[in-house]
Amino acid sequence: MHYLDICIVDCGSKTTTGISRLCTQAGCTYQTFPLADAGSAHLNRHDGIIISGGPHYFSEPVSHSLADVFAFIDTITRPLLGICLGHQAIGVRFGVKAFRGTRRQGQETIRLRSRHPLVAGLETAFAVQEDHC
Repeated sequence: MHYLDICIVDCGSKTTTGISRLCTQAGCTYQTFPLADAGSAHLNRHDGIIISGGPHYFSEPVSHSLADVFAFIDTITRPLLGICLGHQAIGVRFGVKAFRGTRRQGQETIRLRSRHPLVAGLETAFAVQEDHC
């Protein structure tokens, strides 16, 4: 059986250890690299890449220099998942303008509008814990 080898790019999130734990629970192997080393980490050697959250927002005035830190995204050819800051970084590298929305905390209900292999095995509606500032 082939287990996926995941690269986790740690952007300074407190939840990066949780991402690692979930990878292990899913039967994946993983390597974690700090964001500063992501450009030289040979990310495309892995089956997939996860970019964690972090303590910055692209809506802050430093966003232009922050976008440059994520230039490695332009070279990724593997499946890529961004969480919070990582998700913003992917969007910004593809030309999206990020903005800060309203603070949301608590339980949210996700309702799937269509079926896709990416969400195979999930119910059509399920609750998740949201903590986004």
